[in-house]
Amino acid sequence: GVAAHSLGAVKAAYWLAKISPPASPRFLAISPPRLNTRLLENDAARGEIFKEHLAHARELCEKGHPEEVMKVRFPIPNWLAASTYLDKYGSFAKYDYFELLDSIPSKTLWVFGENEVRDGSVNFRNVDNELGKIFGEHSLFGHSVAVVPGADHSYRTTRSDLRIVIEE
Repeated sequence: GVAAHSLGAVKAAYWLAKISPPASPRFLAISPPRLNTRLLENDAARGEIFKEHLAHARELCEKGHPEEVMKVRFPIPNWLAASTYLDKYGSFAKYDYFELLDSIPSKTLWVFGENEVRDGSVNFRNVDNELGKIFGEHSLFGHSVAVVPGADHSYRTTRSDLRIVIEE
């Protein structure tokens, strides 16, 4: 099977859905963030910062400086090339795994930490509930979702609990 965490889980979901790799019987996606432009733009607390970052990245690309590195604060503090920021966060739903679910051929377990889905940023908040609803409505019974109690995005103090959830 395939197992990946965070951005790696987003990349693996994209690969499984779009690239048609050799059959993989199982996919374990641990804490993938939603990369969705509209979702991030509509964040009540930081949407305006995100829009400023997108505008700056577009301006750099339009002026012929796509590789110029930008310091960004949202969705996570980072240093990224303008073109990378646009591709990753400004491509609308290109990498949003919600748009890829019905194209992933593998039996999939989506795992999240309780702290990230209850108190985390907008690209994690309540995704477990939303995924569960989608799986039921669209008969995506090959997909399931689990939440590790007390866990953050890195599962620092809950690795044994993460292992138990995965093994179930």
